[in-house]
Amino acid sequence: SSDLVHSKDIQFGKWAFSATKWAESTEGWQIINGILIGINMDSFYSSGISRAECLVIPENIRVIATDAMNSDVFDWSEVKEIVLPGKLEIISEDAFKEFTNLEKINFPTSLKVIGSGAFYNCASLKEVNLPDGLVSIGGIAFYNTAIDEIVVPSSVIEMSDTAFPWECRIKR
Repeated sequence: SSDLVHSKDIQFGKWAFSATKWAESTEGWQIINGILIGINMDSFYSSGISRAECLVIPENIRVIATDAMNSDVFDWSEVKEIVLPGKLEIISEDAFKEFTNLEKINFPTSLKVIGSGAFYNCASLKEVNLPDGLVSIGGIAFYNTAIDEIVVPSSVIEMSDTAFPWECRIKR
């Protein structure tokens, strides 16, 4: 037996390390060792990023933590597209939930996991291309979106029955 605890068994509060030497803040992004843990709302509002149509996530991000993209910042935004970093591997639970104006997202080929509710209630989201190499799609990951047809790559070995809207045609 191993004394190691697997990362899926550990949960930290959203701001657990935000005021420590491990956290860096770059133009409003709260990042710890390649993990996007949140955003600074004041920075986003003052910089105008919350009003941009295209949101570009910094390139040094490998993991987007649970609820990292606080929907309170983006409820009234014009964000229609999100550009994800090329080395992104994990989009955690509820990461982009309720981005109501989001229409399009392209996933990098490095992406392995899309967590439960990651794009839940992104009601305008209709353009999604899942990459080969993706392994897992959690429950209600794309529920209540405008996706009517999706091609799921053969690399996906774990996918919830509720990952996509009921009316969505799923192709393998």
